[in-house]
Amino acid sequence: MNKIFKHIILFAIYFTVAVIFLHPSTAVIIATILTAIPGVVLIIDTWVNSIRSMIYKSKGNMARVVIHKHFRRPLFIVPKWFVFDSRKSFTIKRYVRFTEQSKYDNKKYPGVQKLVGFSLWHPHFESYRAGWEYNKKTNQIELCSYIHRKKQLICRVFDETDINQTIELKIDYYNDRVIRYYLNGFLVASIKIAYKYRFAIAWLNNPYAEIKQRISFLMK
Repeated sequence: MNKIFKHIILFAIYFTVAVIFLHPSTAVIIATILTAIPGVVLIIDTWVNSIRSMIYKSKGNMARVVIHKHFRRPLFIVPKWFVFDSRKSFTIKRYVRFTEQSKYDNKKYPGVQKLVGFSLWHPHFESYRAGWEYNKKTNQIELCSYIHRKKQLICRVFDETDINQTIELKIDYYNDRVIRYYLNGFLVASIKIAYKYRFAIAWLNNPYAEIKQRISFLMK
């Protein structure tokens, strides 16, 4: 039911914009096509990833997904989103392995790299993600909470992990308005959300890397 509701909202937004410039009947067609595109893209992407997974598994490897920084979808293709309800709990869980390719030049690529999490309305308005940074001195990956609040960035390291070690990373939102970070089942950080209202449009955020630098592998 939630998916139907989201598609109705999308259709209404597209139609409202299109009808300003086009005849209503044309606006309906355009809105219908734009609403359907994300689903079609998702189906194709799922097929491609399934094929890749079978190839990697046939070679004895776990499925891997490499996402590059600066990759942007066209504006009409909406990334995965959901209606955030502060009174309902949800979980984002990923299995991640950092490899030798995760080592990078901190001077050339300074700062914390984004991993996974979610945003409310816009990533720079309010977002709660996990981040990571390669520590050349210890040869380990530092994991941290990566939080944006009204264009202010807050990063707090909560643990480290070794190269080539698979970890379970989980971000839980509870209806007590607290977000909790879990690493391999253990609570490592928690923070209360600043957003004061009950509802918002939320976006699932995925990792990315510099175009020529693969930084992490998501395990399926």
